[in-house]
Amino acid sequence: MTRTNSAAMSSPPTGPAADQQYEIPPIEASVALDGQQGDFLERYYESRYLRDCGEPGHDYRLLFHSNGLIVVMLAPTHPLRAGGQTVTGIDYQVTEHTNRLENRVTGKGKRGAQVVTATAPLFRVTCADGPPFVVRAAARGKLVQLNEKLRQRPELLVTEGDGEGFVAVILPKLGQSGGQKAGTVDAAEYERRREAAVNRAAASARAAGEKGQRAVATEGGDKEGVASAEGSGKEGVASAEGSGKGDVASGVTEDVVARSGGVGDDKSAEEATGEEDGNNPAGKENPAKPAVGGEEDGNNPAGKGNPAKPAVGT
Repeated sequence: MTRTNSAAMSSPPTGPAADQQYEIPPIEASVALDGQQGDFLERYYESRYLRDCGEPGHDYRLLFHSNGLIVVMLAPTHPLRAGGQTVTGIDYQVTEHTNRLENRVTGKGKRGAQVVTATAPLFRVTCADGPPFVVRAAARGKLVQLNEKLRQRPELLVTEGDGEGFVAVILPKLGQSGGQKAGTVDAAEYERRREAAVNRAAASARAAGEKGQRAVATEGGDKEGVASAEGSGKEGVASAEGSGKGDVASGVTEDVVARSGGVGDDKSAEEATGEEDGNNPAGKENPAKPAVGGEEDGNNPAGKGNPAKPAVGT
């Protein structure tokens, strides 16, 4: 006959001591990121990334726990972290009637928890060296926990964004945790898109620089063109003035020549009309010819005054 161990067969203890021994901690207590990195996160969490949540460039890292919880963090590309902003404070009063610090969660069903959407604001962050930022839930569900450490040390959002500086813990409805992965990308795809975004930004900066250089070169060319045009204009004016003066001088000269030539011609004409005979050789002044009708006889030789003829019928 086999003997049994009475201790092993005994019933589990009951009473207050047993309740304390078998007390189940709340689900949010399973999230402990303090000092947990590497293998711990890879074993219990699936890391995903939500891009452009609410605003372009506002990326979030979501850790999907095996029990359905989602831990929300700022991604390294979020402008608050990428810009190395100096966080000075956090304001949890997101609307006139909603303050995230008034979130009260009780029981296993998380009664009283505020229900949030992915773009719902959780708090506003003020910075010493930049504009304020709105930090969003990045997941749908009940707001189970806000990171209490941020109230005293808001700079953890930037300095410890992948650990102690997490944002919040969200509990989706049962069975909806996996569905929320549809709008996210894994770490490899996130890095690929991140690198592509960096390359696009660099290309855009280069294009802007080249455009600025072309604009400067064009402006310089325009100035040279204006100077050249001005110089050409001045040369043209000077040339026109010189040509005008030359034309005037030429005109004056031609006029003088014409006048001189005319006088000479007149003299030649006068010389040509003079009769050449023995008593008046060519080149001498020719005496006036007798009037037409003057009779030439012995008493009135040619060249002398001819008496007037009597009027007809006298």
